[in-house]
Amino acid sequence: MPPEEYGVLGREMAATGLSRVFIVSELTPKQRMRMICDNVDAFVYVVSRLGTTGTATALGESVGSTLARLSAVTDKPLAVGFGISTPAHVADIIGAGAHGAIVGSALVKIIEDNLNNKDRLPGILARKVRAYKAATRLHKSGARS
Repeated sequence: MPPEEYGVLGREMAATGLSRVFIVSELTPKQRMRMICDNVDAFVYVVSRLGTTGTATALGESVGSTLARLSAVTDKPLAVGFGISTPAHVADIIGAGAHGAIVGSALVKIIEDNLNNKDRLPGILARKVRAYKAATRLHKSGARS
């Protein structure tokens, strides 16, 4: 929901220890970015591309510039999501300045594809998540470890 509308829910979330996270895109004006950053508790959710979430083959070209604009207005962690579906995507966004990656649809797809393979599913998911995590570890030169 937009931060202007979280009122009662936001107070209840704070009372129970749940963090508020709001979304920023490449179209978000600087003043609104500041307002959003002032009202998140955990991290800023940065949209990697315009459109809907889901798996994608390529990230939006504006991720780096959006991260730079956000870094100029906040010290809060920046996590990029929407279409993050490969370890290469994770490495790209970390290299562009993100503190983290949000992977959802790609993991849901693995679950859907393995519903008849429930005994092996935890191992399959664990290997995939390890690959995503490995992609977050960059050397100073920008090469993945």
